Amino acid sequence: PTAHRATSDSLAARRAAEDELRGARIEESSAREPHLRSTIRTRVARRSHHNNYPSGAPSHTHDPTAARTTMAVIDMAKAMDFYSIAAHVSKTDVALWLRIADMALTLKNRRHAIYCLSRAEKGSDGILDDGERNLLRLNCADLFEEFGEKKKAIMQYEQIIETLGSKDVMIDPYEVHIKCMDLCMECNLKPLAAKLFGGYARKNAARVDLNAMLFLINLVSELDWWEKVVEYVELCRRVWEEKGHPSYEAIKTFPLNCEAMKARALVMLSGIYKQHKTDEDAIRYEKNCEGKLR
Repeated sequence: PTAHRATSDSLAARRAAEDELRGARIEESSAREPHLRSTIRTRVARRSHHNNYPSGAPSHTHDPTAARTTMAVIDMAKAMDFYSIAAHVSKTDVALWLRIADMALTLKNRRHAIYCLSRAEKGSDGILDDGERNLLRLNCADLFEEFGEKKKAIMQYEQIIETLGSKDVMIDPYEVHIKCMDLCMECNLKPLAAKLFGGYARKNAARVDLNAMLFLINLVSELDWWEKVVEYVELCRRVWEEKGHPSYEAIKTFPLNCEAMKARALVMLSGIYKQHKTDEDAIRYEKNCEGKLR
């Protein structure tokens, strides 16, 4: 009886220790919440590292460490279920939605992570500033792109671009515009790509790389936006003259292809002008074009 009692006490102590360990894991998850918004993007960046397990991974049956890891994952999944119920009841508990999104990424449940980030963004009015909300949108865009839903990713980038401001210290506006333009081109949304990146280039010409500027000029030329061709070529020349960007420093003469595209644009505009204006206005405009070409 004494031995049996000792064994029972040992089992009870071990169960108590396991319960305490599970509680510690949940508390650890809760403790991450204050800096979750700054770390959640790092988790997304690291997701490819966790996607695949080594082919020779040891069996959970014979590996106590792997077994404990499996139990931890099961515990986290159960905790996430309970947190999700609580979040749906509160609806606007942003911190809770972010915590669940973090757990979903840890469990590689990216669909649920997207859902939680979207709910957090919707309920964050008056709680998070625009910079923090844009970080949520940026994470959603990354996950949508991973699933191949590029148009949904573009929608997230558009919202970010519309609300970019001084508080977006963790977001590079140039990189956001370049990324959005690339996705638009992949989805054959050329007018949208030209509109979004052109709007940035007009306001921040000195930050735009020469190759990106040449790509934009070619794009608006393909779209027959001749006035934009003239505008962007002149903008490109101004940056070149002022050496406003490092990519222009090695260029001794302004690119001839830009001059050629500008000439073609002026000729096309002259013809368009003749179709819609009086003869006198058309002649005046054509002389102005010839003067610019000289």
